[in-house]
Amino acid sequence: LAPDGRYLLLGDELDEYNDLVATTRTLIWDCLDLDAPVYMGDFMSALPAIDHNQYIIGNLSYQSNYTAGLRILDITGISDASLTEVGYFDHYLANDNAVFAGTWMSYPFFGSGVIPVGDITLGLFLVKPNFTHLTATDNDICSTENAVFNLGISEGFAGPVSIELTGLPAGFSYSLSSNEVTAPANVTITITPASGADGLYGFQVNATGQFNTYSRIGEVTVQAASSWYADSDFDGYGAPAIITMSCVQPSGYVALSGDCDDADTSVFPGAPGTQDGIDNNCNGVIDPNEQVPCPDYDDNGIVSTSDLLVLISQMGCTSSCTADLTGDDMVTLSDLLVFLAQFGQTCP
Repeated sequence: LAPDGRYLLLGDELDEYNDLVATTRTLIWDCLDLDAPVYMGDFMSALPAIDHNQYIIGNLSYQSNYTAGLRILDITGISDASLTEVGYFDHYLANDNAVFAGTWMSYPFFGSGVIPVGDITLGLFLVKPNFTHLTATDNDICSTENAVFNLGISEGFAGPVSIELTGLPAGFSYSLSSNEVTAPANVTITITPASGADGLYGFQVNATGQFNTYSRIGEVTVQAASSWYADSDFDGYGAPAIITMSCVQPSGYVALSGDCDDADTSVFPGAPGTQDGIDNNCNGVIDPNEQVPCPDYDDNGIVSTSDLLVLISQMGCTSSCTADLTGDDMVTLSDLLVFLAQFGQTCP
């Protein structure tokens, strides 16, 4: 009997057994007037098995149909004599013939949702119907990305169906593409991890309809993102102020920071001095090997003509050159230009 007490579903073992019908038949009656019930029509299964016990909870009828096993019908359209099979568990695999074998009893009333299905010869089976299906679209992510799941809601789940996630760690959040849905439906679940998340995280999806609540367990693997720094001069060190977070190295970015002039390839932490008067190694001071050399060869405290004569006398030197001002251990026109730029200056 349906929950409203008006409609009755009836099975007859002998109509299938005696070949009066080709497949399992469920008769539908309107019992509004108990003195004159009205036969409304039939639901015909696709299988020839004999029918037996059935119980109705909410919008679902749980039928024990011998060799066809447990069959679940959605009776939402019962007032129009319309039933739909929305689930089954066929444990008798030998055949679906109209014989007295398989199951004649199931019990769908446990609060756990587990249904024991008794088989005449094969023993007891425990099943738990679930009208939701959770699949991962992307659940192995970087902490800067979102995990994406699809929750399928099958026909037979009387709604509207309300969806919520529980068990997510602190800092995680989620969003749904839709909620309060009517089956069948597909809902996209987007999960945003907490900043700095790193590891395997579990959660539970709960879907609550008009009569039932079904749950699914999901997992997300999160890899913590690393800091990457823009390296405009490609010297292996990036500018501290230009940072991005990623689990893979972005193009143009490096893992090392501290470059105090990312436009100069000779400037980076630990760089050798170039004697150009700049902070090559980014330690905040001009070290001796970074200072511009003062070409006071005669040690009189000023860069003068006598010093120029010393440099000219070494023009063309290629080894152990005391007049080398550019650090290449040679005396060339480049050294002369450095000298002329300091001509007349005093030296410390």
